[in-house]
Amino acid sequence: MPNALSHVPADRVAAGLARVRERIAAAAARAGRDPARITLVGVTKTVDVPTAAALLAAGCADLGENRPEDLAAKAAAPELRGA
Repeated sequence: MPNALSHVPADRVAAGLARVRERIAAAAARAGRDPARITLVGVTKTVDVPTAAALLAAGCADLGENRPEDLAAKAAAPELRGA
């Protein structure tokens, strides 16, 4: 059975990414670390190509996908070139 991928509107993706970055910055400050040295990897295993593209557009340059069939489709998508 194929995986059903969900769609998340771009504004929600950007807002969620901003919240995660805030949490990373706070945790880094508590640990005495530079948040710029922490790599945030956006996991795309349950979302469609437009949602993954919204994540890229919001500034998340590193994406992860663990389903081979979804990776192949996303890797071929013009919207995700360079991810």
